[in-house]
Amino acid sequence: MHKKPWFKAALGLVLTLALSVGLATACSGGTVTVTAGNVSSNQDLLVYGDMVTNVGCLNTSVGHRGELLVWRIRVVDPNTGADMTDEDISSVTATLPTGEEFNLTYGGHPGGGSPTDWFWSAPWEIPLNFPTGSLGYEIDAVANDGRTGNFSPFEVSSSKLSIKEYDPAFVAGKSTNITATGFSTTNIVASQGAKVTFNNKDTVAHTIVGDGWTSGEIAPGKNFARVFDTPGTYSFHDQANPGLSGTVVVNAA
Repeated sequence: MHKKPWFKAALGLVLTLALSVGLATACSGGTVTVTAGNVSSNQDLLVYGDMVTNVGCLNTSVGHRGELLVWRIRVVDPNTGADMTDEDISSVTATLPTGEEFNLTYGGHPGGGSPTDWFWSAPWEIPLNFPTGSLGYEIDAVANDGRTGNFSPFEVSSSKLSIKEYDPAFVAGKSTNITATGFSTTNIVASQGAKVTFNNKDTVAHTIVGDGWTSGEIAPGKNFARVFDTPGTYSFHDQANPGLSGTVVVNAA
C-alpha cells in the first residue's frame, strides 16, 4: 500500500498549492498534459492527478486526434494522509463532457517487475472525429465507506487539455503477441499512421505474412513493427500455420 505520512491540514495545503501551480512534470516515457485542478479541503476524499501521453516528450496540455492518453489519479484519505487503494475504494471514474465514462484501475507504475509508484489509471484514445479545442473532464471517487471526492481542471483554457487535429506523429501504437496457439489480439483497430507491433512470445521463430508484406523471421523474444498509413482492412497470418490469422482495420484520419 502506498502511503504518505502527512498531517491532514498540511496535506490539504500542499495539494491546494500544488494543484494551483501545476504538478511537476517529468519526461520518463510520458509527459504531463493536464495538471491543475479544483480540490476542496472539505471533501470526504482528496482527489488529484494528471494525464500523460504514450509518445514521449510532448507539448504540455496538448493531445491529438488518434493519440493515446492516460489518466493518473491519486485518492487520499484526509484523516490519515494515506493513498487509498482498491481495498479502500469502490470506484474511480473519469467522465468527459460528452458523458462517456472510463473506469480507473489501481496498479503499479511501471507495470511488471518492481513498480516505483502506485495510482489509479485508465487509457483514452482520442477518436479521429472528436471535436478539437479545450477539453474538461471530471474525476469522481467513491470509497467503500460511502465517502466521495471529485477533481476537475480549472475553468481556464491553460489548465485544460487542448485537442488538436490528427497528426500521424502522435497516433497510438498497437500490438499483438504471437503464441503457439495464435495471436493475442486478432482484430486490431488503428488510426491512419499507427505502428502495429508483432511480439513473438513463443519459444520458436515465427514469420508473419500480410497483404503484400512479410515480417521475415521473428526470433523468440523479438518483435516486428509496421506502419499502416493507408485506410482499409488488412489481413495477416502465421506463415507456418495460415489458420492462425488476424486483421488490422485502419481508420482514415
